[in-house]
Amino acid sequence: MTGPLPFRLPRTAPPPSQEERATGSEAPAGRRRSLLSAVAGEPLSSFQDALRTAEEAALELGADALAEALGAAESLKARLWARLYAEGAPRPQEEDRLLDVDEASRRLSVSTDTLYRKARALPFTVRVGGNVRFSAQGISRFIATRQGR
Repeated sequence: MTGPLPFRLPRTAPPPSQEERATGSEAPAGRRRSLLSAVAGEPLSSFQDALRTAEEAALELGADALAEALGAAESLKARLWARLYAEGAPRPQEEDRLLDVDEASRRLSVSTDTLYRKARALPFTVRVGGNVRFSAQGISRFIATRQGR
């Protein structure tokens, strides 16, 4: 279910600018923003305030409206997860290992001859002295970018 929430988030005036604080004047009425709008330096607290307001409003909803509100909340949750994934959520860094040609060829399902022949063109090749090694993380990224081709 997508559509408007069965309740409205309150609208508030933005915090005064530096000039407004200096002169003591108020923000004009036309400069209003939603609680979900990001305030410079405080987007998370604005978002948390909006969630608290939504939670309070949900206490007054009937069963039908609760189902619709829950659908809207799940839709928001899905969009937030998608954005987090798209922006490259921080992932724990595993230590990279350098693989020899036998290990790398097994991971890539190619012969060692093919791997040696294409080593210069492959982005995960690492030369150590006179030896050719292959980055385990580089191979994983290489495979991940080519899945479904």
